[in-house]
Amino acid sequence: MKDCSVVTATYELEDGFKGTIGIIGPKRMDYEKVVDALRNVKEQLSDTFKDEHS
Repeated sequence: MKDCSVVTATYELEDGFKGTIGIIGPKRMDYEKVVDALRNVKEQLSDTFKDEHS
């Protein structure tokens, strides 16, 4: 694990539920792509739970 990094993002859904998602990868990973991927997952989670509560 010493050659790995963890990138996390927190999110909060409309009903107040909070969580954290993350990616574990090599220290030399493309951080811009990882941050974009986490942002997309956060948006998908938000959209999914909005649809379920509509």
